[in-house]
Amino acid sequence: MVFVDENEHTIDDGYFATYAAPNDWRWRNSPASRHGNGGVLSFADGHSELWRWFEPTTARISTLQCPTKYNDRDLARFKEATAY
Repeated sequence: MVFVDENEHTIDDGYFATYAAPNDWRWRNSPASRHGNGGVLSFADGHSELWRWFEPTTARISTLQCPTKYNDRDLARFKEATAY
């Protein structure tokens, strides 16, 4: 992932981050949901994707470092696309 459409409530600096310790997963910044409960990500190979959020809480994040449940499907998918 190279660029992500960030939620307007968490734009506070020049980067996008998540926190994913074994028992403490959370969005440090949150992805936008301005596109029909989804956000746009672009990747280093030149393609972009519109990701629809699975968790109802992802679209409602409005603070920095929002706690989330351990098995949050959106956060797990995001980690998979960016960490490997």
